[in-house]
Amino acid sequence: MDKFFNDLKKFMIQESQEQKFNACEYFHTLHQHKDKLTELIHTYENHNCYFSYTVDNTDGYTDGVISIHFNNWQEGSYYYDIVLSSNQMWGGYCQCTPEDEGYNPIHDCCGLGCDYNAPSFNIKKISNVAGEDFTGHERDMWLLQEQWDKDMGIYKEDKNNAQIKEIEKQIASLQKRRVELQLFNS
Repeated sequence: MDKFFNDLKKFMIQESQEQKFNACEYFHTLHQHKDKLTELIHTYENHNCYFSYTVDNTDGYTDGVISIHFNNWQEGSYYYDIVLSSNQMWGGYCQCTPEDEGYNPIHDCCGLGCDYNAPSFNIKKISNVAGEDFTGHERDMWLLQEQWDKDMGIYKEDKNNAQIKEIEKQIASLQKRRVELQLFNS
């Protein structure tokens, strides 16, 4: 367990310098719940694994993802993702003052009973179901690409024809409505 958390701490310190996320909060949250990470920790400590970090791509819903992969891809058919996020803790609007016990001037708060975003995580074990290369030569792929392009042309033509039919239907309906309105006005 020590190897996992020592390596994770070093990795998170390094990444947080480059990517600007609060590694301390997430590291300690993971450590608090280490009893729920036994499978992940066992895998890491008994195989040759490495960490990687992916920057948030959810427009702020996470602080990114730490992935744990096997150095030898043949060793494991799965990997882990630790999704770093936060959970809104509703305690009440902060009304702390410097006179309150435990007041912290750096944070302008006592840190007890006020609303805050608590660091949280979600760990996913992702299985690789299949991973194979194309069987054949490059020229085989050329022939398949030619057929694909023909199929794409047929698909586009069918799609355009369906749109034309729909537009013609709308035109007929509008012309009928126009005639009805002209009869009504005369």
